Amino acid sequence: MQRKKATIVTVITSLVGIAIGLTIWGMIFLGYGNASTGASSQPQLAVDSEKVPETTAPIQDSKPTEPDNSSLDSGESTSQSDLSSSSEQPPAANSDKSSSPTQPPQAVQLTGPAADVVWSVSTTANAVFITVDDGWYPTDSVLAIMRAQHVPISAFLIENAAKEHPDFWREFMAAGGDIENHTLSHPDLTKVSTQEVISQIETTQKYLSSFSPPTLFRPPYGNYNQTVSQAVYQAGIKHVIMWNATMSNNELQTYNGKPLEPGSIILLHWEPDLSSELEKLLGILRQNHLGVASLPYALSHPNNFPVIWPLPEAAD
Repeated sequence: MQRKKATIVTVITSLVGIAIGLTIWGMIFLGYGNASTGASSQPQLAVDSEKVPETTAPIQDSKPTEPDNSSLDSGESTSQSDLSSSSEQPPAANSDKSSSPTQPPQAVQLTGPAADVVWSVSTTANAVFITVDDGWYPTDSVLAIMRAQHVPISAFLIENAAKEHPDFWREFMAAGGDIENHTLSHPDLTKVSTQEVISQIETTQKYLSSFSPPTLFRPPYGNYNQTVSQAVYQAGIKHVIMWNATMSNNELQTYNGKPLEPGSIILLHWEPDLSSELEKLLGILRQNHLGVASLPYALSHPNNFPVIWPLPEAAD
């Protein structure tokens, strides 16, 4: 009986020893595996950490070149300069990028009243209005007609043209004419920026005021919009003057094809043959028993303006 017990103890001891041995070998094996795995993952972490500056640096460099429209709208003038100063770095080789961004010009918007647009003058007087555009070919023969027959003429002048013959325009005013605004260089004002519209009108207004401040404005090509009308009013002019009849090639044409009516505004141009065009027009007016009045005066004094041509004693 004692021998059986000893045998059982011996078997149990052997099993325990084997279990302990297996446990030790398992721990050694697992430890080796973990050590091997940790050694292989560490370089990967190092590679990932090196990618961070490579991906973020270009994003940081590109921000100052993008205009901050919100700061422009709110009037904050410091936000863009702060971006520029904080991002200044030596230029990279073969780089075309400038070190400081350029602010786009702030858009100009006009608000407020606009000048009224006049195609003809409502009047009971038997009179029309003569307007002559541009000013590149001023001729003494026109002055002679004005002096002899007292014909009032409104000259809508391009500033660049008026500057060529300032003495002539002083004589023109002395002969009974008036000088009005037709822009600096005759662009289509509906196709340029608002700032350019303002400059074209106000620059010319300032120059022509050296003769007499214009009270009327005619848009080049007859093209205008709300912005143009607002810019005209802002310049101190209340009327945008159009026309409903033209005199060209010694022929008078009305917009509706009907005979000329009282209050009509007639368009001619300062061309070499203007004096012959003017004589022809005056002949047509005589046949239709129409006189000529001063346009700016008539607009300032509706139905209370004189008919200047022809003189009363010369009327038919």
